Amino acid sequence: PNFTIIAWKRNGTELQDTFQFRGNTIISVETRQTNVTITIKSAGHVQLSSDPTITKPTKSTKPYGVTWSEIKKEAKTKITCNPGYVLAAWKKGSITGKELFDIDDFEEDSDVYAITQQVPVSDGVKVTPPTGGITGHAVSYTLPTADASWKGVFINGRTVNLNDYTIGKYEVTVKLWNEVCEWAQRNGYLFEFDPKSDDTPTQPNQPMANISWTDCIAWCNAYTEMTFGNTEQCVYRTGSPSGKVIKQAFHGDKAYCDFSKKGYRLPTEAEWEYAAMGGRPYRWAGTNNEDQLKNYAWYKENSREKTHEVGTKKANKYGIYDMTGNVAEWCWDWYSEETPAGNQTDPQGASSGSYRVVRGGSVVFLDSAKNITLSFRPESPRPEFRLQYLGLRLACRP
Repeated sequence: PNFTIIAWKRNGTELQDTFQFRGNTIISVETRQTNVTITIKSAGHVQLSSDPTITKPTKSTKPYGVTWSEIKKEAKTKITCNPGYVLAAWKKGSITGKELFDIDDFEEDSDVYAITQQVPVSDGVKVTPPTGGITGHAVSYTLPTADASWKGVFINGRTVNLNDYTIGKYEVTVKLWNEVCEWAQRNGYLFEFDPKSDDTPTQPNQPMANISWTDCIAWCNAYTEMTFGNTEQCVYRTGSPSGKVIKQAFHGDKAYCDFSKKGYRLPTEAEWEYAAMGGRPYRWAGTNNEDQLKNYAWYKENSREKTHEVGTKKANKYGIYDMTGNVAEWCWDWYSEETPAGNQTDPQGASSGSYRVVRGGSVVFLDSAKNITLSFRPESPRPEFRLQYLGLRLACRP
């Protein structure tokens, strides 16, 4: 039952109609299954459906088997990952067996194991801006120059209303970035950064860098899908709220940010600056005392121009680390030299442009402690650029 003959063979060679037997001969019959059954099994942290099997007919001509691409979607319906876990891979035969790819096929009944990985957790700090907005004011201390780029986004004559938001307690680390990337690349995401570049950091708890703004857009969506189990809460879409979820870094330049979603994203420039100040008008990272700055930030004069593990300096008043120094950080906004006055609600910068905002000094960008002001708005790079000391910090709805 469930087998059919596909060939007769003598010494491994298929017999043809004209073959003549001239003496006692042993011949063998080769068969194939007419149907194959794949049984889905759990390698841990997975709940199986009441019927975890898939039965499909094989083909009548070579190749006879059923390919994994034909049954992969159905296999996903047979499992439910436990909270905090996500499907990482499928393996054939055992939990240490061969990882399955679309071209792999099944010609006989087989077991397939669902391999999971724990969803990495990013520590965040909820920020609750004041009701009525953040009122800008004239700068009461001496700036390095009179240039407007040193005054930040909370300028005199401007009131900024921000909704509550959560922002990363730390810069995104190499460990977190790589864990998400490993899962993302198995699930249709494409990135442009080069993990083998000499400029890409490798130490797990150091901030990730050498990544473009467009890489960050796709990565945030991947982390969101990984966390929620679907793309419903992904923030970045192509062109509009109804656009496709961006999964490829080179589509990031078409990104629309849907702030109503709960997924991970880059902070706006205003969100970044308000969180950096810790709710107080500090000139520097947590202190107005330049002599104490070394306790709050890694910068050129105390870092040997090398990044350091996140969270090794003091936090600001909100409990957030490395808001300046270590690596600079991408923000969502298009860069503009002009900062409009008046009342603004959740401003997102210019409506278009050529450059995306970068905030926070790094271990090489700024030469001295005097230049590491939280309000400094440096000239920003194009979104596709990757720089050795440029990383990211996450934000999301609380």
